[in-house]
Amino acid sequence: RFVSTSGMSKELQLAMSARQYVKIGQYYELRREGSKAHKAYKDAYDDLISIIKQKKQGETPPSKIAINEVKHVAEIVFYKLCLSYFNQGRAVEAVRLFRNHMHQYRDLPVEATGENSGLRKTVGECEKKAWAARQCINLANFLHKYKDILSDQQKTYEYLQSSTFVYMAISFERQRRVILKNYTENNGDNPLELDEPNV
Repeated sequence: RFVSTSGMSKELQLAMSARQYVKIGQYYELRREGSKAHKAYKDAYDDLISIIKQKKQGETPPSKIAINEVKHVAEIVFYKLCLSYFNQGRAVEAVRLFRNHMHQYRDLPVEATGENSGLRKTVGECEKKAWAARQCINLANFLHKYKDILSDQQKTYEYLQSSTFVYMAISFERQRRVILKNYTENNGDNPLELDEPNV
């Protein structure tokens, strides 16, 4: 890799590698070398996927690398890759990436421990739905902005229509509101806010 990984856990090695690839991708973006930037971002994304797979399988001991941290970085890199695909006229590949992205990240477990764990879990579940809706809206925006790159036949495919992903986003937002409503109805005496952390 690009930095010394001696003594690091496999998970930390992957995290450092992903970070390095993101920086390389940004560098090539500034140089307007799109294909090289795309490759670097793809390598970063693959490293992040590997971290998540290890966490899902319980192959790594507890670490300072939180699932949510990996998930949010992956969201940024996913956006960069989608933009690259659409700029290349490869809308189908962007949708394929979206499907894998949602499969890998959408239903990750919520990390909720300590006091008010029930509330924290509820907040986490709401954040998951909001995250999923955001991914759908991003893809819908891309499909709308770059609709001219689609052939007449492709425009008839449901999975290449922006409205498909807008409806998905609406569905996730409705699910989020149901979760919030259920918690409020079952915990009417408890304020829906987390305690301030101890300083």
